[in-house]
Amino acid sequence: MSLTIDGKYRMTGMINSTNEVASVRTWIPNPVMGDMVVETTYSDYRDFGEVRYPSRVVQRQGGQPALELTVSAVERNPNVSFVIPGSVHLAPTTPAPVTVASQEVAPGVFYLTGGSHHSVAIAQRDHIVLIDLP
Repeated sequence: MSLTIDGKYRMTGMINSTNEVASVRTWIPNPVMGDMVVETTYSDYRDFGEVRYPSRVVQRQGGQPALELTVSAVERNPNVSFVIPGSVHLAPTTPAPVTVASQEVAPGVFYLTGGSHHSVAIAQRDHIVLIDLP
């Protein structure tokens, strides 16, 4: 099964033959890798009292291990109430735009700065080569 949220956030999930979520794949923005794949697998489902839940959860981001959980206990959630702090509730939902500055360091070679990463742009006769530098 798959879905897309807001026309840009895509998720694909695999359901096994016993109707358990086997894996979920999505893509998130990453300043170095661009759209980075995040894959999470769920396995070794067990009955934890009233709840059937995977006892093993493994996540890879950009093909690299990011999270590995072994679940030994699951408790059904009671009714709870959370108070959202004002600083969180009023926080902006979109980051401020990044201003990029360009400095020509040699004829046709530009050092681009701004945000957390910098780049070099090299002007060619019919195209531009962009080199990302962390």
